[in-house]
Amino acid sequence: MNNEKKFEIFVFGRVQGVNFRKNALNVAKSLRLKGYVENLKDGSVHIIAVGKEDSLQEFLKWCQQGSMLSKVEGMNYKWLDNNENKEDSDDFDSFTVKKQSPFLKDQVKSFFNLGKKISAEIISPSKIELPKPQHIVIIPDGNRRWAKEKGLKPWEAYWHVQDKIEKLLDGVKKFKVKNFTLWGFSTENWNRGDKEEIEQLMKVFESTIDKFHKRFHEDKARFRHLGRKDRLPEKLVKKLQELEKETENYKDWSVNVALDYGGRDEMIRAIENIIKSGYTKIDEKIISDALDTCGLPDPDLIIRTSGEKRLSGMMPWQAVYSEFYFTNVYFPDFGIENLEEAIIDFGMRKRNFGS
Repeated sequence: MNNEKKFEIFVFGRVQGVNFRKNALNVAKSLRLKGYVENLKDGSVHIIAVGKEDSLQEFLKWCQQGSMLSKVEGMNYKWLDNNENKEDSDDFDSFTVKKQSPFLKDQVKSFFNLGKKISAEIISPSKIELPKPQHIVIIPDGNRRWAKEKGLKPWEAYWHVQDKIEKLLDGVKKFKVKNFTLWGFSTENWNRGDKEEIEQLMKVFESTIDKFHKRFHEDKARFRHLGRKDRLPEKLVKKLQELEKETENYKDWSVNVALDYGGRDEMIRAIENIIKSGYTKIDEKIISDALDTCGLPDPDLIIRTSGEKRLSGMMPWQAVYSEFYFTNVYFPDFGIENLEEAIIDFGMRKRNFGS
């Protein structure tokens, strides 16, 4: 089992017929856990999970709050000895949904148990009265480790991420988040020794802009590039500028990509521009207006994937009252369920803004 641990969970409440098992499956897989989830006759959900302790702790936290459609009213769990339930868990290759009956019968049972929990209630994420962030920033870490574990070259993870970004955009739109920022390349990333990796990354960025160009117009989303343009390839800069110009009048939604971005570099450029403008007295608004994020609200929620717990220079000025959410999920595995979990976690926090 090699440092792996195991626990058993029973979850009670509105947890059947609301895709709890499906979401649990996706979250567990993204955390690289093994085991299974199953519905029980009494309307509860039973889970056996095996993996690294910090990933199990994160999964446990997800089970406590569930998804937006579910309502967790109680939970029991216990850590198991690796030899306990040996016939159940030692041979797990992945995480699965365990069904006690054929698909149709299984679904009927789930909805029957749901019916016992609610009668004339329409369940919709829009009815959840939790505060939602208006600006989410994601620091997408873990791509190289993900590729290494799969025996791939680092840039193969970046190509895989293209499809992941599309699903995240769907999620951001679904949860009505007005502003979304993704950090693609930092000022420090130029120091990577592998020039081929950087070249491949730039190709991925160009391809990604081409892929989503039409979508930005369909969604009436304004695109912004945050960071420097003087060191990026000319072809890439041209695509960035064209998309920024074409979408500058859209107001419904804002999608921002940070390329060749560093928080200290941004501050230095902002101060230089303030000096050139001839200001003799400055205030917070003047500084904010000189930053790359001029016109954007400060981020409410900053998410970092892969287990690292630092900001690495992401928006040091703008993040003074941001809520931080760190997950062990590698970014290529970070899906809508993980985004939903972060938004629910944000909504359950009390924000005082220093008052």
